[in-house]
Amino acid sequence: MSERLLDLCDWNHRVASIAMFGASHTGAALENRDLWITHCGFPAQPFNCAFLKNPGERLPEAIETTERYFAGVDLPFCFNCRADHADRCAEALETAGYPRTVETPVMAMDPITAATKPVDGLEIHRVESAGDLADFQKTASLAFGFPEAAGPHFLTEELRAQPNVRFYLGRIDGQACCTSLVIATGGVAGIYWVATLDEQCGKGLGEEMTWAAVLGGRELGCGIANLQSSRSGYSVYARMGFETLTHYVRFEKPAP
Repeated sequence: MSERLLDLCDWNHRVASIAMFGASHTGAALENRDLWITHCGFPAQPFNCAFLKNPGERLPEAIETTERYFAGVDLPFCFNCRADHADRCAEALETAGYPRTVETPVMAMDPITAATKPVDGLEIHRVESAGDLADFQKTASLAFGFPEAAGPHFLTEELRAQPNVRFYLGRIDGQACCTSLVIATGGVAGIYWVATLDEQCGKGLGEEMTWAAVLGGRELGCGIANLQSSRSGYSVYARMGFETLTHYVRFEKPAP
């Protein structure tokens, strides 16, 4: 594992986060030399976040900037940083009332390899029409446990139309059931919104949708694929050839 690979994956996460929330209808994104801030516009704490880039002597100012920003928009929020920076952040954040809570694996496939044989009956295609986008928005929202109405706010046409972004939709018997998207930056294909409706889980669809996004990234010129894994997806991604590089560590105040 090289520091350059970590930096490339961080860069993808940074650009992708700003692209997704910046193109949303309710959220926003901003950045300075110490952090980037994204918020979804709703009181969903994990989606209102300040990511600390390389915490050092300006960490107290970064905490103050974040608190002031989220007080202005009146939303609960959290801090994230890379695991190798977490110990530097912990004392200041915990003193300010933000204990360490969740660690999310950051995984990469370097280089991108060949995909497996597709699941029988699954049809995957790139989202390009308004109808497919509406199905993508609905499917991704429901599969992640969000209200159906949330999708159009975040998975917007403005995001889909960006030249380094591709959305993928999977159907079985004509019915939309799974999603993924790729955001390409600097040779890295960032894989996001891999989701399957509950009634179709356990059939390997998530793996196939991940491959669709990975190969879409390769078509965009990427040689590396990167994602942040959920607990349920970790073994699937490891089997595909993704390896854990680090973790993103979350610090947040307990819910009232």
